[in-house]
Amino acid sequence: MSTLTVNQPFFFSGCQAQTIGPASCQPEVEAHFQDVSPALTNITDAVPEGSILAFGYTHREDPSHRSAVEVFANDILPQLAGKGYRDLVLEVFPHGKPTDLIEQEIDEFNRSGTIGTEMNRFLNVVDRASFELLLQQVRNYGIEIHSGGVDYANIYQTLWYPGFQSYPQRVQMAREEIAKNSGRVIKALAGQDKEVFSLNGTRHNDLYPAPLNASSSFGKSLNAAFPGKFVEIDLVIPELSARKDYFKDLPLSSKCTWKHFIPGSGVNLVSELGANSYLLFWPWPNS
Repeated sequence: MSTLTVNQPFFFSGCQAQTIGPASCQPEVEAHFQDVSPALTNITDAVPEGSILAFGYTHREDPSHRSAVEVFANDILPQLAGKGYRDLVLEVFPHGKPTDLIEQEIDEFNRSGTIGTEMNRFLNVVDRASFELLLQQVRNYGIEIHSGGVDYANIYQTLWYPGFQSYPQRVQMAREEIAKNSGRVIKALAGQDKEVFSLNGTRHNDLYPAPLNASSSFGKSLNAAFPGKFVEIDLVIPELSARKDYFKDLPLSSKCTWKHFIPGSGVNLVSELGANSYLLFWPWPNS
């Protein structure tokens, strides 16, 4: 086993030390692993027991691209279930009142595993198969899901507004609704001493948000509510992060070039902005 000299307490197991970034970029943590399991173990061993684990990912629009949701479902969720995490907040489902159909169907899913008609409407995305896999894994491991998406009552003004992506104000409205709803649900669950984790877009879980992203993120406020127990983990699938410059939402300072951390194989674990903020990098496809 190799170890690194880092600026924060960290446990390393099954990793190889390496320096990947330029000299001006000096991450507090930088390590290579053969797969995601030991990398994730190093994170969970380094943070307080029962921490809120907020995973960020970039959506895919091309079914030929690797799916971050599939990686999360296959490689991350089972490991966290083994550590006692039983409540998962998902951005894919809008958040409504307890009497709303979407919330009633989510309750029924948690009881029986039945995916309702309204839930199905929000799974009609390019990555549908990966979300279905995720829901199956949730059932396999005894995890309950919770809605953390846009306002259900406002859905026709955001996600289902014609040409939604062409209206910056509507996109920003959706981002702020997601941050508000995911943040409130996570806070309520954590306040009940439940071990909670979440899956959101990369800008929503920011622990150290840039000013431009501050209103779109729940990380800073949750860290204030649960000091030292909020953990940001971004899943960096290179071809997805490169699309539309989504790498700009990754937790790296301007001193670092994100591509320098992409491994040739395995997984690279990086922490550069500060404590409890991590990135997991996968290789380019076919590398």
